[in-house]
Amino acid sequence: MTDAVRRLLDGIIDYAGLFPPAKLPMKESVDNFLRYRAGPEGWIMDRFVCASANLADLADELKPRNLDEPVPVSVIGKAPTTAEDWGDSLVHDAEAMTRFIERVKDAADIEGYEIRVPDQAGIADYVRDLRSFNQVEVYCELPWTDGLKDSLGVIAEEEWLGAKARTGGLEPSAFPSPESLAEFLQQCHQLEIKYKLTAGLHHPFRQGHMHGFLNAAIAASLLQAHDLSKSEVKEILSEEDSAAFVLKDGKLAYKDLGAALEDIDEARGLFVSYGCCSIEEPLDDLRKFGLC
Repeated sequence: MTDAVRRLLDGIIDYAGLFPPAKLPMKESVDNFLRYRAGPEGWIMDRFVCASANLADLADELKPRNLDEPVPVSVIGKAPTTAEDWGDSLVHDAEAMTRFIERVKDAADIEGYEIRVPDQAGIADYVRDLRSFNQVEVYCELPWTDGLKDSLGVIAEEEWLGAKARTGGLEPSAFPSPESLAEFLQQCHQLEIKYKLTAGLHHPFRQGHMHGFLNAAIAASLLQAHDLSKSEVKEILSEEDSAAFVLKDGKLAYKDLGAALEDIDEARGLFVSYGCCSIEEPLDDLRKFGLC
């Protein structure tokens, strides 16, 4: 594995085995996470992802185990369908998180909280309400609707808050266009917003309507190294040919655009991670391309 690949992908996956399409039982998901963490796959993985509604089940699974170190958890909030449900969702999540910590004690740490906002219009109010969660990292998932750019501007005003974008799902319609994702990445880097991606990033390079996780990480690194236009970022995200990218020990390149290892490190300082229900599938694909 080259230094460029290692730095691009070190700790980039939050393990979401509980979520579709895998949708594994709690015991199997926890077993997988602990096995990956202790094994050769551990380098690419970061946190265990759990919905707030399933925290009690996670506590039941963790309490009897003799763990050498706490399980780092990122909690996915109860997504409200309307602005009227927003407050109830936050109360539900805060109570569930408090009970979880009281029960598991040193077996787990809640390190992050992620929740989807119901719309762009009320973003200022949603951000204000989320301040009560800022003892951990907080990521606000924005819908792919008009006003995304303005919402990112509001998020950028809060040092404790990051952004999150959904990059796929069970249906092709759940995948944003390369142009939409390019705008999200460009704005996050220009505004220096920490961000996460979630869903659909199962393969290193773009396949059909599915975004590639290496495309996204490479685009982030080249954005860090250059003042790229949205069309240039879109081109990188749309590239399906792995041979178009150079991933050497001391260099990353796409066509005439290059990035040093320092650019990759700075880019990953903003591109925190992406949620994926599999660890083995991305690694198997990387091996097929001779990248790890």
